[in-house]
Amino acid sequence: MMPDRYALFINGRWVAASTTDTIQVTNPCDTVDTVGYAPVATAQDVDRAVTAAHTAFAPWRAMPARQRAELLHEVANALRAHKDEVGELVRRETGRVAREAPGEVTGTAGLFDYFAEEALRLRGGIAQSDDRDRMVLILKEPVGVVAAIAPWNNPLYLLGRMLAPALAVGCTVVAKPPSEAPLSTLRMAEIACNAGLPPGVFNVVTGPGTTTGETLITHPLVTKVSLTGGLEAGKRAMELAAQGVKSVTLELGGQCPAIVCRDADITAAARAISFQAFRQGGQVCNRVNRVYARQGIYDRLCSQLKELVSRIVVGDSLDPRADYAALMNETLVQRCEQHVQDALAKGAVVEVGGQRLASGRFAKGYYFAPTLLSGCTQQMRVMQEETFGPVLALASFEDFEQAIQWANDTIYGLSAFLFTSDMTKAFQGVQALQAGTVWVNDIHLTYPQCPYGGYKQSGIGRVQGPEALEAYLETKTVYWDVGTGPREHKTGH
Repeated sequence: MMPDRYALFINGRWVAASTTDTIQVTNPCDTVDTVGYAPVATAQDVDRAVTAAHTAFAPWRAMPARQRAELLHEVANALRAHKDEVGELVRRETGRVAREAPGEVTGTAGLFDYFAEEALRLRGGIAQSDDRDRMVLILKEPVGVVAAIAPWNNPLYLLGRMLAPALAVGCTVVAKPPSEAPLSTLRMAEIACNAGLPPGVFNVVTGPGTTTGETLITHPLVTKVSLTGGLEAGKRAMELAAQGVKSVTLELGGQCPAIVCRDADITAAARAISFQAFRQGGQVCNRVNRVYARQGIYDRLCSQLKELVSRIVVGDSLDPRADYAALMNETLVQRCEQHVQDALAKGAVVEVGGQRLASGRFAKGYYFAPTLLSGCTQQMRVMQEETFGPVLALASFEDFEQAIQWANDTIYGLSAFLFTSDMTKAFQGVQALQAGTVWVNDIHLTYPQCPYGGYKQSGIGRVQGPEALEAYLETKTVYWDVGTGPREHKTGH
């Protein structure tokens, strides 16, 4: 079967790009498997997409909020109806194991459902006036055309955290999916349009971030930029958006710590940490990167983690036994190798794994063994940089204040994890940890109704929750003279 050749999705229909250049999308588990070809959008193509979004903005924002909500619910239902088909695209594009891939689609549908209803709860206000017969109104209005740039690890869900709130409040969107995994987003746009979303409300252009993405960000009709991705991509987007004084929402990387105190449930902590550190092969921004264990329970925790990590099964995404499959690309495999070698050179010990998997069934893809490093210190790259792969670092601490200090000792502040049975210590830790999300004695997926984002260089703004809606709104103040007689005008402010 020949791979599909996709077009751009602009103004509710498939549109050929103005160039014949394409991106070859391959399966990370088997790079011989070409999933399809996506076009490289030029500046002319980006302009067509943004113009379509700009034209669609006025009628979309004027549509009653309840009617917009009903359409977004229809989109959610349509995505669920196509979860297996679109999930298969996600599996082949990203190397996600087959049993998890449909969940990417249904999770995205859940975002449309949540924000459809949350937008109905938006409120303006009437402020107190300093003058008789003057009313002051506070209005919330959609910001306009949004550029939404998504990463490859969860291409639909992470786009959905930008797309759903923007559409719900009346914005229109031009999305730029990741070059490594753009096809599922293109198909989602078609499904959304077929479900009733008006033409031009949701458009998709594909191409490299350094050309297509940057052209989109700097387009004069784009008024808001949302990006989820790596730190350097976020810095570049912020730099370009500043040229047009455009607001940005950035959800960037993490180097997330877990602190395990002496009084913690060690078995529960080990299970939670091993799950969060290695799900999707560690290719999630809020994974556990490093663990600080209190002296006295360090050896016990290390032993339990070693046993759990040694049980993790790596395989092709179609292997029903696999806990995770391939990493996205060669760069990630090399980064894992570099972080392990750096740690070993500085005194760490490999408890499990530590090497790429390249023979036999792994020969055609990008695989790295689940790895546990012990005896780690703050000077190691694995403790400071985002590995974004299946490498977990373990260190010990003497007192709680030291653990907090080390946990905060990075440029990142996305998520943190704390395990203790002492409520006072837990409360102190929650206050002291410099992270946008803190889990105490548990690790689970985030909830759509709760804000998510980071401190420091992990990002700007929040996605999910009511706070996400604010990112796509402008606030307008209206001073309204409701009197009937002459008014004395005052000087000053």
